[in-house]
Amino acid sequence: MSLLEPQYWELRLGVKPEDLLEPLPTLEEMEIKTVKVIANASRKVSISAETFGWFGKVKEEVYRAIERKVKFRLLMTAKDPEAVSRAREAMGLGIEVRQPREDWYPVRGTLSDDKELVFLIWATNERNGRRPKFFRPHFTKNNGMIRVFADAFDKRWSDASLI
Repeated sequence: MSLLEPQYWELRLGVKPEDLLEPLPTLEEMEIKTVKVIANASRKVSISAETFGWFGKVKEEVYRAIERKVKFRLLMTAKDPEAVSRAREAMGLGIEVRQPREDWYPVRGTLSDDKELVFLIWATNERNGRRPKFFRPHFTKNNGMIRVFADAFDKRWSDASLI
C-alpha cells in the first residue's frame, strides 16, 4: 500500500480510514478502551472472549454497568479451572454466559449498545505452545463494522451451549 492510497480513498469517497477504524497500539490500550466502552453502555454489552482472562481488568466497570441495569452476554470457553471460575463469577453477577461450539474463533471483542466496538482479529491460534499472533486491536463506531460483529456474535450465541 502506498502512502498516497489513504488520501486517494479519502478524496474519492469522502471517508478517512481512521473514521472507520481507530487502531489501538497494544493489548493494554485495548483493555483501557474496553473499560470505556463498558462505561458508556446503557442497555447491553456483548463480549466475545476465549477464556476471559482479562476479566479482572474490567470487573469494576462491569459491576457499575450492572448497577445501571446493563445486560451482559458473554461468549467464552471454559477450558481450564481458571476459566471455569471466571465463568461462574460472571454468572454470579447476572451475566449470561455461553460456550461457543467451535474450539477457537479468530475474533475477540466487546460491543456496547450496538454503537461502540473494541476488537482484534487473531491471525493464528495457539499451537504447540507457541504464542498466537494477532492483528492490532481496533476501535470503531462504524455501523457496518459493528453490524458484522453483532451478526456473527448473535449467530454464535444462538448456537452456543450453557456453561
